[in-house]
Amino acid sequence: MRTLLAALALILFPIVAMPAEPAHFAGDWAGTLDVGGGQKLGFILHLVNTNGTWSGTADSPDQGRGAIPISKVSVEGAKLSFEIPEVNGEYEGTLDKDGKTIMGTWWQNGMALTLNFTRGDAGPTKGPNEPKPPLSSRGGEVAAASPGHFAGDWAGGLDAGTKLRLVVHLIHKDGVWTGSMDSIDQGANGIAFSSVTVDGDKLHIEVASIGGQYDGTLSADQQSVAGTWKQSGMSFPLDLKRGDESTLKPPNRPQEPKAPFPYRSEDVTVPGPGGITLAGTLTMPEGEGPFPAVLLISGSGAQDRDESVFGHRPFLVLADHLTRAGLAVLRLDDRGFLKSTGNAETATTEDFAQDALAEVAFLKSRKGIDGKRIGLVGHSEGGIIAPMVAARSKDVSFIVLMAGVGVPAEHLLVRQSEDIMKASGVPGFVIEMNSRATRRMFTIVSTEKDSTAMRVKLDAVADSMVAQLTAMDPGAGQMSKQALERSVEMVASPWFRYLLTLDPVELLKRVKVPVLAINGSLDLQVSAKENLPAIEKALRAGGNKDVTATELPGLNHLFQTASTGAPMEYANIEETMAPAAMKTVSDWILVRVRAKK
Repeated sequence: MRTLLAALALILFPIVAMPAEPAHFAGDWAGTLDVGGGQKLGFILHLVNTNGTWSGTADSPDQGRGAIPISKVSVEGAKLSFEIPEVNGEYEGTLDKDGKTIMGTWWQNGMALTLNFTRGDAGPTKGPNEPKPPLSSRGGEVAAASPGHFAGDWAGGLDAGTKLRLVVHLIHKDGVWTGSMDSIDQGANGIAFSSVTVDGDKLHIEVASIGGQYDGTLSADQQSVAGTWKQSGMSFPLDLKRGDESTLKPPNRPQEPKAPFPYRSEDVTVPGPGGITLAGTLTMPEGEGPFPAVLLISGSGAQDRDESVFGHRPFLVLADHLTRAGLAVLRLDDRGFLKSTGNAETATTEDFAQDALAEVAFLKSRKGIDGKRIGLVGHSEGGIIAPMVAARSKDVSFIVLMAGVGVPAEHLLVRQSEDIMKASGVPGFVIEMNSRATRRMFTIVSTEKDSTAMRVKLDAVADSMVAQLTAMDPGAGQMSKQALERSVEMVASPWFRYLLTLDPVELLKRVKVPVLAINGSLDLQVSAKENLPAIEKALRAGGNKDVTATELPGLNHLFQTASTGAPMEYANIEETMAPAAMKTVSDWILVRVRAKK
């Protein structure tokens, strides 16, 4: 789940607090337009996301044109559109799942032409081992190397207690530097730079949105940058090499399934509420069936169908395990993310519950699936959504709550913040200060109906805490200000305001189907000691006769075998999901579905 950022959180880009960009479009893209008659024109696209606003320019090097303004740049999920008024042209495209290709169509003068882009500037090279010079922003000619020749994509690995793969995109246009970065393993793409400065072979980047900055020096061969990343008062070495994500060694994930598979896998689309389309994957055992089926419901934040995070794909691994056990499994991209349409920015937990209801109806309509044996497996916020759906749909015959929630959000998130900060070594008095500020923010969001007044009050709480921290440590106070600004944005969002209205106890009391609730003993995001007893008590209070609540020793929020349970460990653990956790889930489900056969 998302969490209110701790004032001095030591976790780089906390995965539960920073939603990814709607799609990974920021940077340079190269394509070729076939205009007929054997004539082909290169097309270079430069896209920039600054504080949530998209802009850019285009180059046509074969026509000697550069820095052509583009307008009406729109990104919605995996969809990109823009116009170039100067040439009366329009473009619409869709980002491929790998984030490296845009497939689309260019319209101009009544003609529709295929125009696909791949990531990179595709500039001409001087020789096989020499770097590509950047395209000039004046006239489209190839310019001499800009100061330090930093333009383009750079990739590197950061070890800040957890190992993260980063890709930096730098753009030089009309003498101005801009750019963004991607944290591959956290699924945080298009993180806009607030400032980029190049002085000879020196590079300085500031990223206000996450309170970070980078200083580096370009190598003599212009193929690498040696530097230091600073965040939350700490410094970490970060060396970059020219190239994109493909140049980085992927983390070892031995549990990821490899083809051939002993089951069928099919990409599907589900009609969602309000005319949106939800895209996903359905895996089914070999044979005619009918098979019992499971819908996987992900946690909060923009999630793909595999619930990808920190280089792990938990739902891919779990779906493989459950399908091998004889269950059909449906998993989907969240609304407004990747291949699913809709608006993720304004969506609430209620919207995601409506999506899940549509997905259950889809499963029931599918040939080969037993409509009387459909269940839900919800992880984290998915463990809130699953009871909402089960209480409304007669087609749900069981649910599994993985790190589900049994206490109100305001209590859960304060405890979550405290536990993570303790594990990160934050002093106790700072933790207590943060908890007081957090509770005040939650009270404001819950009671203030006027959005403008609410924002003023939230800002006042944040400013008060920053002042206290600055008095103790000016550097820490500045970092805290940036973190708290992000926290204010989150708690003021429609998603968060709705979350505070939900009462997990009342939701659970309405669930009458069999329930398995599991939680790791080292989960610092959803405490097993608090939530499992609360879930069981609420279910039984509602008259549910089939309730199993199990604490799994040594597992964290992702159900990995962990040492401390801190989110900083997630990326460094090779295991994606403990076999014991998956077996607990499949064994319990199989007993219930066989009883209903």
